[in-house]
Amino acid sequence: MARKAATKRKTRNTGSKSPAKTAARKKAAPPDPAKAREVFTQALELHRTRDFDKAADAYTQAATLDPAFAEPLINLGVLLRSQGDLAGAVTRYEAALAIQPDHAGAHYNLGNALKDSNDPAGAETHFRQALEIEPDYHTARSNLAILLKDAGKLKEAESLFDKALVAHPDNADLRNALGVILWESGRREAAIACYKRAMAAAPAMVHAPFNLANALMTIGRYDEALALYRRVIELDDGYVGAYSGMGQTLTGMGRPDEALNYLRKAQEIDPDHLDTHLGLARAYLLKGDLLAGWDEYEWRWQRVDRQPRYQDRPVWDGRKSLKGKTVLLQSEQGLGDSIQFVRYIPLLREKGATILLETQPGLMRLFQCLDGVEKIIREGTAAPDFDFRIPMLTLPKLFGTTLDNLPVQKRYLTPPPQPELRLKPAVNRALRIGIAWAGRPEHKNDHNRSVDLNRFMELTEIDGIEFRSLQKGRGESDIAKLSCATVLADCSPELFDMADTANIIDQLDLVITVDTSIAHLAAALGKAVWVLTPHAPDWRWLLNREDTPWYPTMKLLRQPSPGDWDSVFTRVKRDLEDIVRRRRNLALSAVEDRGDVIIAPSAFRFPDGRPTFRMPVPKSYLSDAGVGFLVRHETQFGGYEFPARRFIIEHLEPGDLFIDIGAHWGIFTLSAISAHPGKIKALAIEPLPDNVAHLRQWLAFNNMQNQVDVVQGAAGNGYGEGVLFANSTMGHSLVEGNMAPGAKGREIRVPIASVDDLLAARPDLQGRRTILKIDVEGVEPEVVDGAWNLVEAGLVKAIMWEKGRNYDEQERFDAMMRMADKLSRAGFRHYRFPHEQAGGPLLPWIPTNEMLNVFSVAGDIQLKTRYAKPFTPTPKVFGADRANLPPEQAIRVSEELIRRRGTDAARWGMPELLPADADIRAAAAAKYLPKSGTILDVGSGAMVLRKHIDPACGYAPIDLTPTARQTIVMDLNRGHFPDGSCAAIAALHILPYIHDINALLTRLHKAADQLVLTYPVWEEGQDRRARRALGYFNDMTADALKERLVATGWQVTGEEAAGDDLLLVCKRAG
Repeated sequence: MARKAATKRKTRNTGSKSPAKTAARKKAAPPDPAKAREVFTQALELHRTRDFDKAADAYTQAATLDPAFAEPLINLGVLLRSQGDLAGAVTRYEAALAIQPDHAGAHYNLGNALKDSNDPAGAETHFRQALEIEPDYHTARSNLAILLKDAGKLKEAESLFDKALVAHPDNADLRNALGVILWESGRREAAIACYKRAMAAAPAMVHAPFNLANALMTIGRYDEALALYRRVIELDDGYVGAYSGMGQTLTGMGRPDEALNYLRKAQEIDPDHLDTHLGLARAYLLKGDLLAGWDEYEWRWQRVDRQPRYQDRPVWDGRKSLKGKTVLLQSEQGLGDSIQFVRYIPLLREKGATILLETQPGLMRLFQCLDGVEKIIREGTAAPDFDFRIPMLTLPKLFGTTLDNLPVQKRYLTPPPQPELRLKPAVNRALRIGIAWAGRPEHKNDHNRSVDLNRFMELTEIDGIEFRSLQKGRGESDIAKLSCATVLADCSPELFDMADTANIIDQLDLVITVDTSIAHLAAALGKAVWVLTPHAPDWRWLLNREDTPWYPTMKLLRQPSPGDWDSVFTRVKRDLEDIVRRRRNLALSAVEDRGDVIIAPSAFRFPDGRPTFRMPVPKSYLSDAGVGFLVRHETQFGGYEFPARRFIIEHLEPGDLFIDIGAHWGIFTLSAISAHPGKIKALAIEPLPDNVAHLRQWLAFNNMQNQVDVVQGAAGNGYGEGVLFANSTMGHSLVEGNMAPGAKGREIRVPIASVDDLLAARPDLQGRRTILKIDVEGVEPEVVDGAWNLVEAGLVKAIMWEKGRNYDEQERFDAMMRMADKLSRAGFRHYRFPHEQAGGPLLPWIPTNEMLNVFSVAGDIQLKTRYAKPFTPTPKVFGADRANLPPEQAIRVSEELIRRRGTDAARWGMPELLPADADIRAAAAAKYLPKSGTILDVGSGAMVLRKHIDPACGYAPIDLTPTARQTIVMDLNRGHFPDGSCAAIAALHILPYIHDINALLTRLHKAADQLVLTYPVWEEGQDRRARRALGYFNDMTADALKERLVATGWQVTGEEAAGDDLLLVCKRAG
């Protein structure tokens, strides 16, 4: 809108005659300069009153009357250029320069015509010549600068104006022209400032307020834009662009009826004004008057940059017969437009046409699925012969499309098969959602439609959802910048065209996207898609509705006011939470109800999405403490003892033996033998007869009975008999001598045998690599003794055993420690999870009063970085007594962890043990953190810092235990650290729990330029044991801490108290 676009129309041939040749044929007529000027004046008036044909004749006559008079030729060139006759215009300007080589205006206008003719080098030459002749020719300077900007020479373009402004600082024309360059270069605030300075220098100037109004309209500051357009109209009530701008602004405000009044006024002033016609098209389409909108939209072809190929070939008019005719369907504009309008192909086929489809490279493979297309042609390549062509967005006009007769299909695209793009099954039946947050930056409305990826990050905290990025091009690198790969899977490496993207989308439950081609693709695939639209949406989404007649599966979530993305994302989060809540309430819908029995699926899945096994459970047992707990955790909380089962599955190999001692109903046994179906053997030992019956039933139900030897009895260190006191299916105590003092419950006599004896009787199970799971309520030491031959043979690679309440008695605790020491001497290392339900990395086990699973691992086993569990609401972990550990025992634990250089797992797995004063430290640190970019919160704990940092910041928490879905689970004491960089790092009250402080500080130095940390400094003479009781591994004075920072490349720039900690602000040195 800043410059009036050229209007292309047919002209009669008189304008193409050479005035020099005309003069030559009239040798008898001598030059008549006075008459020439009289005719020239008449030509100017005819031109002003838009009588173009007569004006062209008059200009030609004036040039003939005085061959030395250049002005008629220049003005005739201007007229011809405005009508699209660029070649004719160039001829006239060159003729004028042959007469008057130093005519700055002729050079300037020739430069414009050459620029329109795609001859930027020639245009640049003549713009420069115009400036050499007339250094203060500001429009020539402006157009040259724009030309240089388009060529990527932004600095030279800007310097043209800077030099001129040094000599003429108050020149409003220069300021206005510089504003245009800055705006075109994307420096919007600077451009706005230029326009304002131009207005201040020349209050009566119309161009600067007009350009400023256009700028403010573009960025959604509609009320300010309207006021400026009114100012322009007050200055010049015939300024067509101001009326057109008023109309387009009102359309952008969702007021198309008011907009039409101003657009029609603009049309009265200039019936050929291109922006006005395109504004009318948008207003009509947005209000649902499609027929009027399609008519106006045909004016798009008057744009110089919007010319289709094959203009010499006829466009089908919608009336001629297409039987036996070949039609070239031409793509135009974006990928989304092509996807939306290929729906018209069946209608063309019904008319008997043979269809050639010209399309963008990224759609070639996807459109192979379309029925009725003879050949698909890559955009820009030669097409076979055809009878008619149809630009794709002209199809709705040709078929008379209204809201009542839209060609609608729920799914009209199908991606080609690509097995290599098959997604892994969603863990724990999570909702799979694809997202896209940014469109093409060159799209004129991209600044309004695209959003920052940070806005989607809050959605990743919703339980029960897996998010996948469908973003390509711009925005693709945002995932790495925000360090959010743990909560947002990046599909971009697999996406090379829209067929790849369609394959991924076809496997998702929902797509949430800004208004890009992804929205059209998902809807054309019949996939549920939520489109986040600006307050002033694209014309096709209409107004005041959440659905769209174009796509049945699309939902529109609109800004309630310009720029209000907060409300949109609040709505998205609420709607997603509702969906997840409904899915959770129906979590048991996957559980078959067979009257008195339910069939519950395993939380683990095969690659094709099937549960690895299913579990028939009588409803009468759901009230049992053990069975009820198992079913509830398996179906609602991501899986019963999921991390422990994950450990077993990760380390079993084909041909292995799994020994399940205390097998209950077989959930561990079934998980183990499903790790490599048909290739794992198991020995399941269970003392309770009722449990054994259900174990056999589960095996038979899953057709796995041939892989498992079931033993009804107890394991110990030899043959014998014991008394079992049972109080639930999982709660019982075995009495053999004094092994379980004070046992209570229903008394059952059971046989006892050692693992070694049981294997001796089963040759087919001997000699196999073995993993043991032992859950025998305090009799673990005797079971290990009874399996020692197997251990000594080097076949046992891991033993998972339960450290429960039975070991609170000193005698049993001592037996447990003897067992642990014995295993250690045999080369086993002992580990535990930081959280029994959430899992994470395995950490050294230090004996305390906690209830937990211990993993004794052979020396040749390579542990995984983490044993992941899908993030779900996590029930409270067992072992809260860890919070009440006596000081002496707490000191012993800290000293042992220092010796082993291990992390205190329980401290970070239990909220009640997280450091106090976290809110004070977070509030103090946030003052020194940047207002944008990603903040890496090292040792994030309960993520208190997140509520204190600027909302514009990305937030990446690192911790040992996942507090939220986006937590990056890592053990800093094992050297774990995420790749990539961030804006700043917060390390609040984490250093006292780190063994190698210099190594961590060095790693932080590689990741960010800025660091804010807090540390509880040690004062000379302070009791170190008191610090050990608090779990601290190190003792540093303030000076010692600063010395470490300097040694690792940091410079301390500020400090203050933050609760009981010292807060230090640091930046990279040098």
